[in-house]
Amino acid sequence: MQVKPRVLEQQIAVFGESGSGKTVLVSSFYGATQEPQFLQSSLFNVTADDTGQGHQLHANYLGMKDSRRPSPTRFSATPYAFSLKLRDKGAKANSPKPFDALRLVWHDYPGEWFEGTSATLRSPNAGLLRSRPSSALMLRFCSSIVNACWTTRERRSVT
Repeated sequence: MQVKPRVLEQQIAVFGESGSGKTVLVSSFYGATQEPQFLQSSLFNVTADDTGQGHQLHANYLGMKDSRRPSPTRFSATPYAFSLKLRDKGAKANSPKPFDALRLVWHDYPGEWFEGTSATLRSPNAGLLRSRPSSALMLRFCSSIVNACWTTRERRSVT
């Protein structure tokens, strides 16, 4: 009998004006988790459920290292799905886990949906995220999501 993996899902929606850094943020999240330094030190793996999207986000991330911005998200929302799986390390590898993977669905909405009708009233780079978050920041971000889901799952099983 095959056991079905237990997967928790968390939806993340990012809103903001055009040019505020929403696509930069999702590209930075995924790109940083693919860096060798992160891969060596992290307790979990992050994979894109759609490999094409994963390649595009990673290309965006690498382009930002050369000061290139990702193409803007125009006129339609783009959901990005990622799977976070704990790595099997040491004695805790065989201990029971409340879930096998965490699936993050990150919704990147176009800024035009949240802007007024007068484009002349806003700065062309309003709120632009000018630098990529560090790998350490991404590790803390991922860890906090995993811990929150783990804690929520444990609370549900107790009550």
